Amino acid sequence: MSAHGRSEALSPAARSPEGSSLTSRRRVAVTGIGMVTPAGNSAEATWAALLSGRSAAAPITHFDASGFPVRIAAEAKDFDVAAVIDDRKLLKYANRSHGFALAAAEEAFRDAGIRPDATTRTRWACAVGTGMMTFEYEALAAVHRDAVVDGALDALRLAASATAQDPMVFARTVTTAGLSVLLRRYGIGGSATAVHTACASGGQAVGTALKLIRRGVADFALAGGFDSMITPVGLGSFCLLSAVSPDNDAPERASRPFDKTRNGFVLGEGAGFLVLEEWNAA
Repeated sequence: MSAHGRSEALSPAARSPEGSSLTSRRRVAVTGIGMVTPAGNSAEATWAALLSGRSAAAPITHFDASGFPVRIAAEAKDFDVAAVIDDRKLLKYANRSHGFALAAAEEAFRDAGIRPDATTRTRWACAVGTGMMTFEYEALAAVHRDAVVDGALDALRLAASATAQDPMVFARTVTTAGLSVLLRRYGIGGSATAVHTACASGGQAVGTALKLIRRGVADFALAGGFDSMITPVGLGSFCLLSAVSPDNDAPERASRPFDKTRNGFVLGEGAGFLVLEEWNAA
């Protein structure tokens, strides 16, 4: 698949000239791709980094990780969602991972050369794989300061916490928040769903969008996933599981999943989105 081509998302059986019932299904094309990754803030930059073999793992800069056994991760670098999405009101509802999603979706629409309008918005679907972290660490820390006494949560102090009462904090933490900002940004009025199946979320979201077009529920779809777990809570959780590589002195070689010396994965963040279209429409 090239950025300017189209990729037929069908199994070999579905393309068979034999009399299989699969041949009657609507064909689907991938017409746009957008990415924000530790390797680059666009699909083009990410692809160039992959071709060059450059590692994106490095010491953590988002917070002071000196007290953790693992102090490296693959952070999205020099990312500023406001430089891509000029909508301050919308961005109030977005956390860091939602910003990745908005930027990647914007690139995917631009690459496809199409986006929802008044005549097509109800024929657009949106399926997103949501990340595991829905509560920002800063808000969690604020609630802890406000409502925890001697290691125990005080319900009355929690009820009086300014952070707990802030509707904007709540709006950013519900599991459908990322989906909501995408729908609002692009005016998608058709089927919408947020998938949460851990590491499989983004892939499952693309499969869900594919099925919606095949079944005739939609003619177009925005599909992908986003996440950001490089926080004290996210890193601490995986450290407790002994799941992340402790190669702090050589982060560039820490991610080596098929090597016999592998010792864990590298925590990352980012987003990837595709624009899918019914083949004839594309």
